[in-house]
Amino acid sequence: MGEQDIGNVIIALGARGGDYVEVYAPPSRELLKVAVKIGVDNIYSMGLYVGMMAPGIWFKPSLPLAHKLAPLCKSKAKCVEVDEAGERFFLYGRSVLSERVSGWKPGLVLVLNTRGEALGWGRGTITNIGGVKRRLLEPVWDLGWYLRRGG
Repeated sequence: MGEQDIGNVIIALGARGGDYVEVYAPPSRELLKVAVKIGVDNIYSMGLYVGMMAPGIWFKPSLPLAHKLAPLCKSKAKCVEVDEAGERFFLYGRSVLSERVSGWKPGLVLVLNTRGEALGWGRGTITNIGGVKRRLLEPVWDLGWYLRRGG
């Protein structure tokens, strides 16, 4: 499987009866066959961590997926770029005003810094602030998360 095959084969791992599952893209079909043979209940990880989901309800893309997709931002992916001040706000888990965002878009977007490095995932929203509608970029999952809660 090559770079273009990401997403063609995925596997969901999670505890039975859990609220969500983790989604992985195995590096090869052969590894996937081995996983099926030994049983996915005995596997902790399987290739690229794509994200987590409650099937049919929600999906939260992963930070490793953000890094994998960042090179595609110029051509295919739905991405925005934040300036240096916006980068600090975003990595501290704070919303970023649209003036600090190049190419603001509504909905889920991949967030890059000015060097084209993935910072995480954000959501473009329109919010009423002081009686004025403002466009914001709200963090969904950012690299600063590891320092604040994850690591």
